[in-house]
Amino acid sequence: MAKKKKTKVVAKVKPVNTKEKSGRKHAITTMLNEVEFDAYNRYCKQFKVKNKSKMMRDMVLSSMSKDFGQNYPTLFDKQELADLVIERR
Repeated sequence: MAKKKKTKVVAKVKPVNTKEKSGRKHAITTMLNEVEFDAYNRYCKQFKVKNKSKMMRDMVLSSMSKDFGQNYPTLFDKQELADLVIERR
């Protein structure tokens, strides 16, 4: 009898597309003037930024998060709250 050859089973792995992995499918474009663009490039060079889009995304979202934290929704507007406060004498 002939011996059967053992064959290795290799699973085919589909390469992961980074866009699919991150779930980012919406692009935002912004324009800078010469002074802003030079400052942006100097910053990236000085701090050795390798992923400029990640840096911009982090900066924008952290600024937005800070603003949301300061301007959270309330039941009353500022004037109504000021009218409700009773001052101590």
